[in-house]
Amino acid sequence: MDYSERPFQSTLEQHSLGDKIRIDRGLLKALLDKQHMAFAVILVDLAIRTKANDPCICSSGKRFKTCCAPLIDLNAP
Repeated sequence: MDYSERPFQSTLEQHSLGDKIRIDRGLLKALLDKQHMAFAVILVDLAIRTKANDPCICSSGKRFKTCCAPLIDLNAP
């Protein structure tokens, strides 16, 4: 199976021994940072396409400009 699109799953499969997983803390942190960045990119993409007076992307029922817009840095890399 090709895990090139899912690096976290691929790394876990490579380091698993039955029910146990052994992984270096540095590698785990790098994987989690990559995962967080992927979520941030999706969030910024959603925010860019949302107008200020649209319902918020978090489904709170508030307007985007008064809910999540101030929390999102649209200039993120």
